[in-house]
Amino acid sequence: MVDHLARDGARAHRPRGNEALDRKVIDKQLMLWRNINHDASQTQAPFSTVMIRRLELDDLHRVSALIRNSLLISTSADYDLEQIGSLAASYSESRLEALATRGLMRVHESAGRVDGVVCLQGERIQALFVSPDRLKRGVGAELIGWAERAAKERGKVCLRVAASLTAVGFYKRMGFIPQRPGRAVGGARVVHMIKAL
Repeated sequence: MVDHLARDGARAHRPRGNEALDRKVIDKQLMLWRNINHDASQTQAPFSTVMIRRLELDDLHRVSALIRNSLLISTSADYDLEQIGSLAASYSESRLEALATRGLMRVHESAGRVDGVVCLQGERIQALFVSPDRLKRGVGAELIGWAERAAKERGKVCLRVAASLTAVGFYKRMGFIPQRPGRAVGGARVVHMIKAL
């Protein structure tokens, strides 16, 4: 995008938003995430099974890092850094703890490593994030399956979500139907979607 004048008066090209996303920043965040999970997985038995379990206070740091990395790496094609930063700030450790007290929050764990997280409040999925290096491996589908069962157990007849532009295709594959566009924190565009249970 062209957005400022060069010294000689001609228009110059300055990357904005997604174009300015430095690959080194992404690589550094992914390495940090792998190190956090590597340290955690060393304390678990090597044959640990996959499980969806309640979020514990000890998980807050890893889950917050997972969400930041997911936002930075997975959504960078659809949102600029300012929007990603606003969204990431809404998932700090303290805000996650508050969110967990208001809703049902579960983590997807495999071999001691947190691969994903979901938060359900009533019939609304408030958050669903999967580690960028675990995408397209069934983690998100398992978390949606848990959310569907939990909602049904509580007498809900549908699930709703404000899906990021990045996740609309995933939710469609899970049976959600787009209803209307909307805005999230920081003005990020979302699509409100619904699925009958």
